[in-house]
Amino acid sequence: MKKYVVIVVTIIAIYVLATSLYPTYGRDYLLKEIKEANYCSVDSDCVRVSGDDMCIFGCGGPVINKAEVKHIQRVASFLNFFHLRSICAPSCILHMSGPSCVENRCALK
Repeated sequence: MKKYVVIVVTIIAIYVLATSLYPTYGRDYLLKEIKEANYCSVDSDCVRVSGDDMCIFGCGGPVINKAEVKHIQRVASFLNFFHLRSICAPSCILHMSGPSCVENRCALK
């Protein structure tokens, strides 16, 4: 019985530690990945990643190279398991014009 209690307490402590660290380090990691995914040659290389997983970055979500969308969505989905999820405000979704390539970086027009 005592061994069972120690195991349960250990598991709870690990979960609490993980969920308290990921909002800070996880967000920084996702921002780094988004920055690295922001490259282009032409306007059609760029897309805006939207959805609840991306609302932590403000209205509309980040603009990245279309080849990197699945990777960024996987990272965001994993981190959202650790409480980074936020709900997009309906009034802020798609309020800007489409993405374009400016000086080899994806940006909103």
